[in-house]
Amino acid sequence: MSPDTRSTASDVAAKSTLFCPDCDHQGRYDSAWNRVVNGDAIHYLCPNCRATVTTRPTAPLEKRCASSQRVSTSGD
Repeated sequence: MSPDTRSTASDVAAKSTLFCPDCDHQGRYDSAWNRVVNGDAIHYLCPNCRATVTTRPTAPLEKRCASSQRVSTSGD
């Protein structure tokens, strides 16, 4: 009989976990990560090595989608 290799809930990181590619620090997005707002983006920086882990838009999805779907009606 082969050993059970399935992951349990405690073995798998939550979807809200960020991982630093430079120093392997990990933690929830709302924990110790340094956040830098620059224009319409938030940059998440590792608290250990200051590497940029991810960049997210600051505007809500609905607002971003509405502005990208605007169609010029001039000249009709």
